[in-house]
Amino acid sequence: LHRYDNQDHAMLTGIQAARGLASGERVDLWAINRENTYLESAAVRSDADDSSAREAVPIEVFRRFHRLALGISTGVVCAVVAFLTTLACLLFASETNGLAAFVSLLSQYYPGYSLSAMGCLSAAIYGAGTGLVAGWSFAVLRNALTMAYLRFVAQRMELPALRRILDYL
Repeated sequence: LHRYDNQDHAMLTGIQAARGLASGERVDLWAINRENTYLESAAVRSDADDSSAREAVPIEVFRRFHRLALGISTGVVCAVVAFLTTLACLLFASETNGLAAFVSLLSQYYPGYSLSAMGCLSAAIYGAGTGLVAGWSFAVLRNALTMAYLRFVAQRMELPALRRILDYL
C-alpha cells in the first residue's frame, strides 16, 4: 500500500518499497514526501474566476467545425472512394456477382452513372457532391447541437448564483 499524491510520489514510494524488500529493511512508505510544500492542493477559485473559466471552456473544448472545410474534405474522400469502387467494379465485375444490380440502383439515383470509364468520372463527381453536402450538413448540425448544449450548461451553472442573489432580496 502507498499514498498516491502524484506520479513522482508513486514512483518514489515504489522505488523505496523495492529497495526495502531487496535489503530486508523496513521502510515507512507513509512518511515519504509528507511535507506540506510537496503535496499538491487544489486552487481555490472565486466567483470572478468562474466566469472567465466558463468563457474559456467552449473555445478550447468545444471548437466549432468549419462547415466548408469538413464538406470539402468529406467530398474528396467520397469522390476517391466512389471512383475506386466504380473502377474495381468495372475491372472485376461479372453479371453473376450482383454488381450489375448495384450499378443499376446507383444509376437510378445518379443520372448518367454507368459501369464504364465515364462512369468512374461521374461517380467521382457525384461522390464529391454528396460528400460535400453530407460533411457540410454534419458540421452545421453538430455546431448547432453543441451550442444548444453549452447554453443549457451555462444556464445550469448560473442558476445557483441567481438563487443566492434572490435569497438576499
